[in-house]
Amino acid sequence: MAHWTGYFDSPGAPRLKISIYGCARQFSKEFDVVVDTGFSGFVSMPIIEAFPLGLILCGTTTTILADGSQSFKLTAVGTAFIEKEEQAGIILLNVGSGPSDVLVGMEFLKTFRKTLFVHDQVVALLDTDEVNKWVSAAALEASKLLSTAIPEPGLHEIQAASLVSEAKE
Repeated sequence: MAHWTGYFDSPGAPRLKISIYGCARQFSKEFDVVVDTGFSGFVSMPIIEAFPLGLILCGTTTTILADGSQSFKLTAVGTAFIEKEEQAGIILLNVGSGPSDVLVGMEFLKTFRKTLFVHDQVVALLDTDEVNKWVSAAALEASKLLSTAIPEPGLHEIQAASLVSEAKE
């Protein structure tokens, strides 16, 4: 698996280029999407953008927006791909209201097993398995440092603690 590189747009949102299609890859189109960690779904897009992709309609849902209001959405099955990786998921279709941008959310990151990394002017989506290895290695190293920085209690400290405990009884 590869890592993906995105960028920040002028308002500061992390963006990435992905392609989406429905019933056949020949209908795919590349989109400049916002990586929205406040969106729990896979992909959300305006319905007008969805028509040419051949997405397969599969139902309806109501979403709760950040301001607490509710929004009616159609749902469709579609496939997103970037480079050599592709995954199918549920795409929310904005009918009239909702963001005009195409969004990818937390389900997209989980499905592709990516971890969003942002720093300064860097937007990267890294393989979650690799990030987990780094985190585990860093935690192991930190525990080694802590164990050498904090000495084990000696016999005198244990005896003193025992005496204090007995005195309280």
